[in-house]
Amino acid sequence: MAEFADEAAKAESEMVSRQDEELRKFEEELNASLPVRPKDSSELLNLRKIEENMARQKDYIEAHKVQQRCLMLEREEQEKWSAIREGKIRNQVNLLVTKQQQELAALRQRVSSAQDEQRKARSVELERLIQKYQNIKKELEVQQQLELQRLDRSLKTGGSVMRSSYGSRFGGPASRAGLRSSPKQESGSKGQ
Repeated sequence: MAEFADEAAKAESEMVSRQDEELRKFEEELNASLPVRPKDSSELLNLRKIEENMARQKDYIEAHKVQQRCLMLEREEQEKWSAIREGKIRNQVNLLVTKQQQELAALRQRVSSAQDEQRKARSVELERLIQKYQNIKKELEVQQQLELQRLDRSLKTGGSVMRSSYGSRFGGPASRAGLRSSPKQESGSKGQ
C-alpha cells in the first residue's frame, strides 16, 4: 500500500512538472506568435499621409499638429492592442491550465479509485483469512471434542480395568493379597 502511494505521488509530481514545462513553452509560443505592435489603422495611415503632404507643402505647423494626433492615436491603438493581446494570451493560458487541472484531477481520481480497489481487495482477503481461521479453529475444536469424547468413553468402559490394574500395581486389594507370603515361604524362612 505504501509502495502504491509512493508511485502515485511520483506520477503526480511528474505530471505537474510536465505541465509546468508545457505551460512555459506555450506562453513563449503565444508571446512569439502574437505581434507586440498592432497593424496601423486606416485612420492612422490617412493621418500620416496628410502629415507627409503638409511637410511637402512646407506647412510645418499643421504637419506638427497632425504628427501629434498621429502619436496620440498610435499610443491609443497600442494600449488597446496590448489589452487585447494580453486578453488573448490570458484566455489561451487559462484554457491550457483548465485542461491541465482536469488531467491532474483525472489522475487523482484514478489513484483514488485504485486505492479504493486495493482497500476492498485487502478487506476481502482479510475476511477470507478470518473465515479460514474460524473454519480451522472450529475444525480443531471439533477434533478436540471428539478426542475428549473418545477418551471419556474409554475411561468409562475401560476405567474399571484401569483401576484394577492401577490397584494391583500400587497397593490395591489385589496387591495386598500378593504381598502376603505363602505358607511355604514362612516355614522356609523359620528353618533357616
